[in-house]
Amino acid sequence: MTTTTTTHGALDNHVRAQLAAETGCQHRVDGKAPVSPRKRRKSETGGQEYHGFARRILKAYGRRAGYDIVALGDLSLLAADIDAAMRSAIVRLRDDQGHSWAEIGAVLGVTRQAAQKRYRSEGGD
Repeated sequence: MTTTTTTHGALDNHVRAQLAAETGCQHRVDGKAPVSPRKRRKSETGGQEYHGFARRILKAYGRRAGYDIVALGDLSLLAADIDAAMRSAIVRLRDDQGHSWAEIGAVLGVTRQAAQKRYRSEGGD
């Protein structure tokens, strides 16, 4: 008998075990932050390693959704989460780092106008 978790963002035990094997972290059942076996340096959570980790999580969740219809719905909600994260990152890049819309557009593979139209905040800029 398998148990299915229906809470958005929650992972079942199979996915927890898979993530633990890939990352070396023990994921807690009570929903709190994972317990890391060692102190992480800032460089370990940045760049390509972090990108690869996020992609592996999405792929694992996609595989899980192939066996659980509720997980498919939860997976579709991740698109909104990704969009919100993109918007938040772009606000920080523009406000704190001073990057232009042209730079942001170039990184995203679109024109500055397209980036501005999609990610400009409601209040302006």
